Amino acid sequence: MLLSNFLQLINDLNDQTPLYAQINQELHPLSKVALTRDACEFHCGQRPLTKKKLLGLLGKGSKAIPVIVCLGDQQLMIFGMQILTDRPGVVFK
Repeated sequence: MLLSNFLQLINDLNDQTPLYAQINQELHPLSKVALTRDACEFHCGQRPLTKKKLLGLLGKGSKAIPVIVCLGDQQLMIFGMQILTDRPGVVFK
């Protein structure tokens, strides 16, 4: 998924919505974001970013780059989003 598509996907979410990634059937908080020339890289950590925090960090860089989730040495592409029903947040898969 390109960053422009990702931003369109989260557009209607509440600003305080926490962001997670599902990797191997486990939820991992998206804690850091790094914009490079070739990708928007999300790194997993302890506390999830919120939509508001993420938008503040992204700034006005290129939006035609792929979104990648990094966990250790794994790099995974994002293809969709699911709204959590048991707690606040969304999961990217």
